[in-house]
Amino acid sequence: MASLDQWLRDWEMWAADLMESHLSYPVLCFFRSQHDNQSWLAALSTVLDVCSLVMVGVDGLSKWQAQLTFKMARHALVDISQIFNTSPLKHDDGRLTEEGLARLRSYLATQGVMLSEESGDAQTLKDLRALYEPYTQVLSRYLMMPLPGWLPKEHASDNWQTSAWEVTALTHDRPFQKCMLKERSARETVGAGFLPKD
Repeated sequence: MASLDQWLRDWEMWAADLMESHLSYPVLCFFRSQHDNQSWLAALSTVLDVCSLVMVGVDGLSKWQAQLTFKMARHALVDISQIFNTSPLKHDDGRLTEEGLARLRSYLATQGVMLSEESGDAQTLKDLRALYEPYTQVLSRYLMMPLPGWLPKEHASDNWQTSAWEVTALTHDRPFQKCMLKERSARETVGAGFLPKD
C-alpha cells in the first residue's frame, strides 16, 4: 500500500499519454490485446475504480494523488468518447450493487485494506462512479471491449495459465503458491533469529 501513490502517479502519466495518442490517432482506440479480457479501456476503468475507493477513504492513504489521477483518467475517457460521438449511458448500479460493495469491503478487509464506512460514503462512491461509468460502458459497447468487474472472478485462470489446448490450467498456481509459502516461512524464520534449514 505504501507504493500506491507512485502507482497512481504512473497511471496519471499513462492516462495523459493515452489521451494525446488516441485523440491524435483515433484508430488506436480499436487496437487491443490478443487476450479479449485485456484492453486500454479495461485498464482505464480499473484505475478510475481504484481512485474512487481511495477518494472515498482508505485507512492510512492520502487522497491527493488519487484525485489527480482520477481527473486525468476521466479527462481522457470523456474526450475519447466525444471523438466517436458516443453519448454516455444512463448510470446504474450494475457493476457494483450494494451487496457487491459489502462483498468488496469484506474482501479488501481480508487483505488488510480498510475502506471508510462513514455515513454517506456509499453515496459518495456512487456519485464518483457516475462521473465515468456511463462513458466506460458506452465505449465498451461501441469498441466491443468488455469491462472488468469490481471483484475477481472465483476460480478464474490467468491468461498465462491457459492455452489453445487447455480449457483451464492443469496445475493452476499451486507450484507458485508452494514457492511463496516456502519463501515466507524462510523470512519468518530468519526474522525470529534462526537460519533457514535446507
